[in-house]
Amino acid sequence: MILVLHVTLALGKFWTGVVLVLYGVRLITEAVRHVADTHMRGRLTSLMRYPVIALIVGMIVTALMQSSNAMSSLLVGFVSTDLLSLSEAIAVLLGSNIGSTLAVQCISLHVTEHVFIFIGIAATVALWTHRTPYRYLGRLCFAFGVIMFGLSELVTASAPLVTYPVIIMILQALATVPIVLFVCGALLTILLNSSTAFIGLVIMLATTGALPTSAALALMLGANVRTTVMALFLAMHEGTITGRRLAVVHFGTKLAGALIALIWLVPLTAVLSHLWTNAGTRVAMAHLGLNILIALFFLPLICTIERLMQHWMPERPEPKDTLLAQPKVLPT
Repeated sequence: MILVLHVTLALGKFWTGVVLVLYGVRLITEAVRHVADTHMRGRLTSLMRYPVIALIVGMIVTALMQSSNAMSSLLVGFVSTDLLSLSEAIAVLLGSNIGSTLAVQCISLHVTEHVFIFIGIAATVALWTHRTPYRYLGRLCFAFGVIMFGLSELVTASAPLVTYPVIIMILQALATVPIVLFVCGALLTILLNSSTAFIGLVIMLATTGALPTSAALALMLGANVRTTVMALFLAMHEGTITGRRLAVVHFGTKLAGALIALIWLVPLTAVLSHLWTNAGTRVAMAHLGLNILIALFFLPLICTIERLMQHWMPERPEPKDTLLAQPKVLPT
């Protein structure tokens, strides 16, 4: 009876953490969407002409939003309405991949241990700016505090769950099959609907020793690819041809980086083990380093990628208007 109670409480805390992360991401997304609708649209065209600036902007905005899904959806809308070119949007996406790792780094650096101080400061800023033009800045701070609190609950809840023999046995059995963990990482991130929440959980499993580093890295790689799937589905069903090209590029670049890292998983694990003693820190730094390397590799190629996508996914020809044959009026 006591064991059932402990499991129930742990699962309740775990679910609370997931919901808080999702709610915080939703609050941030709504605030950023409002700013984008009212202030950003008129300035994006001139600001995004330079790839490095576009990458930095994507990194900062996504770091605030902590949702690469929301950023991808915004960019698909921008390129579909010709507000951004495909090459400019690719540069922003490469930056957003880096920005989405910020919350995970907070777990690695143990920022969540001081979450109540952070959320108190964030709530104070939100209250002070409530009736001012800067109210959305306050909401961004408060929403980020909610995300940190949710991640703190995930950290607390995951510790007792991984002590049960059945869970340890399952995790150790899966640890020998990295490709299965890669797919499981993608599927479980879809279930949680938040790569931040899932990768945070993976970091805690690695920190407690429930998962070896190689297995945790495989799960992280799957979660990293999953962040592109929703934008891909959205673009394929509702976007224009340019939006589809962007979604395919986002999916392809992340998948390519993840597969290369998965192939070199054993030497990558060895290198990370020499650099950091904490397994959770290894996963967090690998998550950050992977996205930085993807950005550095593909940023100089954005114009080439744009031309390749135009060739591979050409514009569909406009349907020609057919004139109805008018009956000839014979002279009388």
